[in-house]
Amino acid sequence: MVIDTSLRHYLMHNSTTVKLKNLAEEPYRAFTQRLIPDGKPLLGVRMPLLRALAKTIAQDGWKSCVTDPTNDLFHEETLLRALVLAYAKIPEEKRLVHIEKFIPKIDNWAICDSFCVSLTTCKTNKDLYLPLIHKFIQQAHPYSVRFAVVMLLNYFLVPEYIQISLKLLEQVTLPHYYVRMAVAWAAATAFTTDPLLTKAWLETFPLPKETTLMGLQKIRDSRQVVPEDKEWAAMVRAELKQ
Repeated sequence: MVIDTSLRHYLMHNSTTVKLKNLAEEPYRAFTQRLIPDGKPLLGVRMPLLRALAKTIAQDGWKSCVTDPTNDLFHEETLLRALVLAYAKIPEEKRLVHIEKFIPKIDNWAICDSFCVSLTTCKTNKDLYLPLIHKFIQQAHPYSVRFAVVMLLNYFLVPEYIQISLKLLEQVTLPHYYVRMAVAWAAATAFTTDPLLTKAWLETFPLPKETTLMGLQKIRDSRQVVPEDKEWAAMVRAELKQ
């Protein structure tokens, strides 16, 4: 099925699961399933089609889509709800209420990261989102924590918020691979934003050892880091591994 001007009629006459199944591709499902080991089974719907579908639902049926994720059987159903919530034209305070209810439903890194990158309204509402990040960054649920970290990574590693962000990253101690990787990714991104500040912070070893090793490796791999800083990261990483 092609997303076009007839989509509105299609939406009115088919359930969400039927719509998604009609958009699915088996080879893409098999490929993507290997990349997303956690969560529900995949149907194999490509992200551009999911985004187009979500934007259409967000115009009229966003409320019914985002308020009942309890019966989702497939990855794409939960991801679609996340995207609709991000695209809905609603007051930000109201969106945040729904976001808080939705976060515990996130069950893999792909839904988490796609949701975060789609919440672009955070760019102009950072102070509204900070309490939510504070609330979820120390949760026991790994993808709630990853949500908080990836939101920091996407929207708060800017001069006026970077110190707050680094302090929040220090609170993450959950030993889950996808949590550690998100914190490492955030630390490396902070380094590209403010190398001097982030280097001084990392030299106090504020993060768990494994997370620090991951972050230093990401700094070494970054194309935005100058050679001298790559050498510094390699030296600190080697010392930490001893």
